[in-house]
Amino acid sequence: MRILHIITRLIVGGAQENTLLTCAGLQARGHEVILLTGPSPGPEGTLMRQAETGSYQVIVTPHLVRAPHPWHDWQAYRQIKQLCRDLHPDVVHTHSSKAGIVGRLAAWPPPPSPLPPPRPALPSSFTPSTAWHFTPTRTNSSMPPGSPSSATPPDAATPSSAWPMP
Repeated sequence: MRILHIITRLIVGGAQENTLLTCAGLQARGHEVILLTGPSPGPEGTLMRQAETGSYQVIVTPHLVRAPHPWHDWQAYRQIKQLCRDLHPDVVHTHSSKAGIVGRLAAWPPPPSPLPPPRPALPSSFTPSTAWHFTPTRTNSSMPPGSPSSATPPDAATPSSAWPMP
């Protein structure tokens, strides 16, 4: 299976390390893996050297930048769209917010396949970071008792599956 992974940048961090481990694991299982990333400078440090020592292909585009930038975002979209046409990935897996939005838009609709019959839409996957976990907020004493935002969250030992849904 040919899998295109897309992440905004390869700085030192959990999502980036997860991406590199995923790419290496999939490559070791016999899949063809391509990793697309943007420039990776930053005070956090970079994981680019680790990515380049992997046995998978790494492509760097200057247009996949973290901050919203209409021109760069459009260019990144066009480049990812062209990669999907050229590589015909079976799966497009995105790993960060910007890469998730731009990558999934570019992967849809799928490029025409040279193989009959025509393929359905490219499967895509998005892996959000752990910062996306939602937890109840603290008590708001200005709200009347019993209102949803005045609810006190369960004690920290309670599993999140037991928390009331809003």
